[in-house]
Amino acid sequence: MKTKIILILLLMPFVLSCSVINNFGYQVNHILKKPPADETQVATNQRATKQKSQQYAESDSLLISSWAVSPDRLNSGEKVTSKIKLTAYTLGTDVPVELKISRSLIMGKETIQFGKPKIKQLDGGDITLTWNFTLPVDADTGEYILVTKVDNGELSEQVKSRFVVR
Repeated sequence: MKTKIILILLLMPFVLSCSVINNFGYQVNHILKKPPADETQVATNQRATKQKSQQYAESDSLLISSWAVSPDRLNSGEKVTSKIKLTAYTLGTDVPVELKISRSLIMGKETIQFGKPKIKQLDGGDITLTWNFTLPVDADTGEYILVTKVDNGELSEQVKSRFVVR
C-alpha cells in the first residue's frame, strides 16, 4: 500500500503537467485553426458593443453606419431613393431623439437646397431614414451629389451620395 501511495505521489506532478500541456496544446491548436476576424466583423462587433452601452445613454450619440442612393445611374424625370442607417440616442432612458435633417443637391458648382430642414422625433436606437424625390424632366446630364446632414442638437453627421443622370 505504501508503495502505491509513494508511486502515485511521485507520478502526480508528471500527470498534472501532462494535463496542463495537453490543455495548452488544445488552446493553441484552437486559436491557430480559428479564422481571423475581418475588418467588417470587428467593426460590427464594436458597433454592437457601443449600441449595448448606449441602451441607457449617458450622453447624446449619433452615428451614421451606411448610406446609399438608388439607382446610381438614371434618366432625368426618374425617382431617386436615399436610404441612411444610423444609431442615435439622447441622454437618459427611453427618451425620443429629435433629429434635424437637411438635404442639398450639388451638380458642378451649383447647390440646390431641398426646402427647410425637417425635424423628426424618433425612438432612440437604430434608425433608417428613407427619402424619395423625382428629378426634373429637364435635369442636366452628369454627376450629382446628394448631401444629407443629420443633427441632434449636440452632434451632427454629414454624408454624400453620388449618382449620375444620363
